[in-house]
Amino acid sequence: TNRPAAILAFLILALGASVGSLAFGQQAVEKEPNNSAEQANSIALNGKIEGFSNDSDDIDWYLLTVPAPGLDSLIIEVAGPPDIELALSFCDAAGKEITEMDANRLVKGETIVRLRQAPGKFLIKVIASSGTDHDQPYTLTARKPDKPPATAEEVGRALVKALDHIASRQQEDGSWPDYEQAFTGLAIQAFIGGKCVARDYTDKIRSGLDFLRSKFTSGSSFPAGSEEAAKNGGLFGIQGSHQMYEQAIATLSVIEALVDLNDPALEPIAEEAVQLIIRAQNTENKTETLKGPIPADSPHYGSW
Repeated sequence: TNRPAAILAFLILALGASVGSLAFGQQAVEKEPNNSAEQANSIALNGKIEGFSNDSDDIDWYLLTVPAPGLDSLIIEVAGPPDIELALSFCDAAGKEITEMDANRLVKGETIVRLRQAPGKFLIKVIASSGTDHDQPYTLTARKPDKPPATAEEVGRALVKALDHIASRQQEDGSWPDYEQAFTGLAIQAFIGGKCVARDYTDKIRSGLDFLRSKFTSGSSFPAGSEEAAKNGGLFGIQGSHQMYEQAIATLSVIEALVDLNDPALEPIAEEAVQLIIRAQNTENKTETLKGPIPADSPHYGSW
């Protein structure tokens, strides 16, 4: 056998395999311990790494370097066994959280998309909780998009399709189903923000506003200074567990419509709705009728 020729052939094959792995993304395996930011495993851009959730509430850290001049978009994905709930966090080099995703409980995994990502070193945190299938690995990927950015025309067509879908879900009373005040508010904001497309959704906006008006209770409906006025004056809908969630979104949509439609009739509604939100905040200014005031050392201070 010609040993030099055999060695050369082996090196060529090894080099080809290395180039192939770079082209298609390297896959590595997590090295424990990596339960703190200081112990983070490196993950290459466009690479993959397999990790294990050794037990419930296991935390694994990974270090990602984004090269200069940065990326138009960065996609970070984690997927694992169906019964393991995974959460994903993107952090700065000191471990301070920038973006967190924990939306798909007990489903396939989580995805974070970062637009206009600056260069530098960043940490990725994978948190596993619940489930029993800890001997099966999860896969973490940090990559550039597979496709080039969409053109302006493609974005416009997608926006029209999305707005048409929202419009198709509007109910006869002008609302959108489920959390009606909140979802109606979100739909109104979407239509106002989508005025860059060549399609008019003004009738959808106005019928949505008519619905919010029908659910609005003015403080003038109650005796001045009364507990009822403090609790319900300026309220969209009725008191409930999701009241402030719905109130905030509905109020924002009315404010945006006030500016966009230049409709002065919306101004007193917006003002009363904002004042209710202010009264309801957990601060020293919260009235006794709304279970206040709240001291500054309370863990609920500043919240709703």
